[in-house]
Amino acid sequence: MQDRSIRKQLFLVLTAGCFALPVFAGTGMESELEQLVVSASRSEQRVEDAISQVYVITAADIQARQIQTVQGLLRDIPGVQITQSTGSWGNGGNVQLMGMNPDQTLILVDGQRFTGGHGSVDISSIPVENIERIEIVKGPGSALYGSDAMAGVIHIITKNAASGVQFRTGLAAGSRNRSLATAGVEAGGERMGTRLDYSRTRTTGVDKDEDTVSNESITASIHYQPMDNTTVRLQPSFSRQTNMVTGEADRVQERTRLNASADVRPDALSRISVRGSYFAHDHKKKDQSFDSVTTLYEFEGGYSRMVGRHHLSGGYAYLGESVDDKQKNLLTDSQDTHGVYLQDEMDFGRISITIGGRMDHHDEWGTEVHPRAGVLFRASEKLRFRASAGTAFMAPTLLKLYADGWRMGPWTMLANPDLKPEKSLSYQAGMDYQVHESLLVRAGIFRNEIDDLIETVRNTQARTMTYRNVSEAVTQGVETTLTWRPVRAFSATLGYTWTDTENKETGKSLTDRPEHKASLDLDYHLMHPDLRFRLSTIWTGERDYEENGIRKTRSDYTQMDLALTWNLTPNLELFTRLENMTNEKDVSDELDIDGTEWMMGMNFRF
Repeated sequence: MQDRSIRKQLFLVLTAGCFALPVFAGTGMESELEQLVVSASRSEQRVEDAISQVYVITAADIQARQIQTVQGLLRDIPGVQITQSTGSWGNGGNVQLMGMNPDQTLILVDGQRFTGGHGSVDISSIPVENIERIEIVKGPGSALYGSDAMAGVIHIITKNAASGVQFRTGLAAGSRNRSLATAGVEAGGERMGTRLDYSRTRTTGVDKDEDTVSNESITASIHYQPMDNTTVRLQPSFSRQTNMVTGEADRVQERTRLNASADVRPDALSRISVRGSYFAHDHKKKDQSFDSVTTLYEFEGGYSRMVGRHHLSGGYAYLGESVDDKQKNLLTDSQDTHGVYLQDEMDFGRISITIGGRMDHHDEWGTEVHPRAGVLFRASEKLRFRASAGTAFMAPTLLKLYADGWRMGPWTMLANPDLKPEKSLSYQAGMDYQVHESLLVRAGIFRNEIDDLIETVRNTQARTMTYRNVSEAVTQGVETTLTWRPVRAFSATLGYTWTDTENKETGKSLTDRPEHKASLDLDYHLMHPDLRFRLSTIWTGERDYEENGIRKTRSDYTQMDLALTWNLTPNLELFTRLENMTNEKDVSDELDIDGTEWMMGMNFRF
């Protein structure tokens, strides 16, 4: 406990010392508010013009931090909590936004739904080498994206091929027998480009008998511009995640996806977009004692046009899901959802208003309508306020609806075809204030009211488990970030999140959610030689949990990571990364944290 108190004090000293330094001349660099995003409204806009709180992780951020997992990149975003478990189930990275459940955040890769995990989406298998940017959109997204976007949307956008021909390769190794090998090639011209990436990682984890895991992935991207106003993109990929546990058959997760899209701009004021995709997640054991395949089919068509002050957009979306699982008695093994959405973004100069909504029809639980409205007020060139409200929903899974009588260990699982979708009513408000050319302040408040939560009901005498809609819950809080860039070579970002939760049935807070969380990120780029230092510190406060029906509290902890990147030549990059320099251990809800770790490697381009 004394060590953790010292680490907390160290975090406060670093923070105070950094922001007590004098402010120098402006940098002339693009503000993060000027970054373009597409996820907040399904159309391209700047961060500062979105009605939702939006954060962006760029390819430059990924290179500077040398983090090899998507969940690691998200860890210090305000309002984001990453949970990692170890062992054969392969839940390497689950994401929680604003105190809500991991499965209530929609994960997209190039607009396509990403699925596969144990109880929620596991993002640990997504390779980071070909990510162009990650857009994190807070707040209800069902008005645009349908089911699963109750807490928000995390959209991972991959790279197109650059001009010319380039080959890439990379090697890295580290503690826990970690190894990473990457290779890629791209060729781009005026009208067409092709990119191919391969990566393989392996680690024995904290316990080699329980945590040994390997990931392999191969991804491709082909973009073609037959005319100046038309772009077509094809993106196939395949990944295999293998979890090895001593004494058991290897557990394998294979993900196969194909994403095809077309973007047509008939004139300067309108746009037509079409996308179709296929995604299959095969979760199995090598001895064939378990094999479950979930398949998703998607189609979307949209049209938008500027009409005076109005940016009108609308479209149709289809989502088909099927499960092939011989071990489970699925009464129904498929479900279809059809949706239509409309949105009007009105720009009146200092004030912008967005009104929209979506109607989804599901073949089991009927029709759902979810509206959203928001306003953006530009008080001045440097100060903006935003507020929004909307509803969202999450559909029950096929397993919970129809998989009856299958066994999970000693328990018999019973389906409930009468389950209703989980629903939420959410409110957000925030501000962005460019205090000085070198200092940006962002702050926001949120409140999520969740109804019809699906809970697991256990009958200990009959040894059965089933599901029901019972709970009501509230999550609310405050998020702030201060970004200070006194000179081009240095920046510091301080983030803080306060989260308050309540289970309305019990009157107690929701478990495994820290009330307080803070982060400090320092980035220093020395030009001669070309060296970049990235120091990230995250303090996670106490969290309540239950053990054998008794409520207990987990201690706070602090992690400090350092990445060093040296561009030795324009084509050769060397890097090293030290993780958990505070040597945290025995964090009961973060089993992957077990002392200081290291990794070093190289990337070569030619």
